Amino acid sequence: MNIGIDIRPLQAETKHRGIGKALSRTLRPLLKFGSASGDKFTFFYDPLLAMPEIATDAYIKYLPVRTPNINKKKYIRILLRPMKKINIKSGVVDVLLQFDFGLGILKNIPTVTMFHDMIPVLFRQADVDRQNAKKTIRRIKGKLGDGLNWQRYLSDLRKYNNAASILAISENSRNDLLSYDKKIDPSKIKVALLGIDSVLDAKKRNIENEIVKKIINTKYLLYVGGIDTRKNVIQLVREFHELKPNYPSLKLVVVGKEFELFNNLENLGWHKEIDKIPEYKKDIILPGYVSDFDLQLLYCHAQAFIFPSLYEGFGMPLLEAMALGCPCIAYSNSSITEIAGDAIVLVESGKSMAQEIKTILDSESIRRDLIRKGVLQYKKFPWENTARIILDEIHSISKK
Repeated sequence: MNIGIDIRPLQAETKHRGIGKALSRTLRPLLKFGSASGDKFTFFYDPLLAMPEIATDAYIKYLPVRTPNINKKKYIRILLRPMKKINIKSGVVDVLLQFDFGLGILKNIPTVTMFHDMIPVLFRQADVDRQNAKKTIRRIKGKLGDGLNWQRYLSDLRKYNNAASILAISENSRNDLLSYDKKIDPSKIKVALLGIDSVLDAKKRNIENEIVKKIINTKYLLYVGGIDTRKNVIQLVREFHELKPNYPSLKLVVVGKEFELFNNLENLGWHKEIDKIPEYKKDIILPGYVSDFDLQLLYCHAQAFIFPSLYEGFGMPLLEAMALGCPCIAYSNSSITEIAGDAIVLVESGKSMAQEIKTILDSESIRRDLIRKGVLQYKKFPWENTARIILDEIHSISKK
């Protein structure tokens, strides 16, 4: 059969987020299993954007979905979608796999689509409050863009009813969608837990980021991820400030492309929180976006991975940390409890994590035990399982 895959999430900013990571890591085993079954693949891409690196020996056909350049202009993109919705004639492919529902769920071609989370709905008020905190001109532009995006999101969310099958990335996400939309047939939604790449690239010896070179030889706590409201990154600074008097050499390292967005951090109150204790400021390190290899090294050398998120569709950074021998501390909420097992120290949402972090810093035996449990836990989530579930669902849909 001919399986269509919309790979544009690998060309947009989503490539740095969970959607992009999920698609990129699922593709390789999916193509491998599909090719072995005699499947052919058609990738739909935006010819005006850089192509992602997709290493495969499978036969792949490429078809363009062209978004006009004007959609990507700085101010126009507030009014228009940054990417055109996919529109394919019947018969071009047998089934379409869509990782980003905002890029289109088709009626005329059976579509298997992934469902990630209900974050925009659950944290809507927090987003509104953040816009209100901006300065006047940016607040007006922000409110306009946010309002339009919100209406688009609600419209897109209703399109899940068009899908032939929905694969939620966690049981928690599945339950959230069913609670939100009573019209969706529960039998249409299955769970396809995401997975994790575990291999450190031993062939690549050179550290690319000069900051990373210095960091890995120090004692530090690590956070990797975004900065939107539910990520609760201000809590990282508060935990660090509480711990620092007892651990003078300790550093806090926060990694992610969004930490390069000064204005967004300003709106969150990040700088204000850091400035409360100026003498600790130099030990809060923001290397921004780093290569996969450098990121893996940061996980390997960290004392602990701190994850104060208030909600996760899946929680991939926790699996990444466990896979690379880094003890994890997180809040007990949403899908995090589904992947934690006994390998992650869980704290009630919103509470201080300082005591649990202190325990790991002070006890090498507890730290080693968490590392051992984490290595066992992450192995329950191989990407091959995710790819197999997706491919089986695609084959099942094509036979109906």
